[in-house]
Amino acid sequence: MYLHPLAQRVMMEVLREISEIPDHQVIYTTHSSIFVDISHFNEICLMRRELKGGQWKSKVTQLSMDDMIRDLKVQHLHTNPTPESMREWYSHVCGSARSEGFFARKVVIVEGTTDEYALPIYSKALGYDTDREGVSMINSGGKGQIDRLYRLFNGFRIPLLHNF
Repeated sequence: MYLHPLAQRVMMEVLREISEIPDHQVIYTTHSSIFVDISHFNEICLMRRELKGGQWKSKVTQLSMDDMIRDLKVQHLHTNPTPESMREWYSHVCGSARSEGFFARKVVIVEGTTDEYALPIYSKALGYDTDREGVSMINSGGKGQIDRLYRLFNGFRIPLLHNF
């Protein structure tokens, strides 16, 4: 949809409202990070092409709410998350800038703005162009949110670069 970012957010809200009407379902495809609402991660289907045996195959990945809740309980034994609390928890960690990772071939989660800015420059100076390689630098906004982003991108099987 060739809409301005503000209009995209309004359209996303309208689609969400339509989907909440009983017996209604909304299905869309996008290359806009604004249309990826991380607080509803269990409604996202990520489609990627993979080369297997010399042929390109489509691969669909989706996260279930139950799996994410179970994983969180293992990581934090004294928690009792609900679908609503999980939506709230993920709504704070990911905006459209971080949703860019869903469109990348690989993701590097960095702690802050300086890392997000500097790493592509240093990489390019060393002969590795992150944009051309499809690598997205995702600013976690502090070390306290790295685990959530890691869990999210790893759950969708988006390769996370530790060393590149």
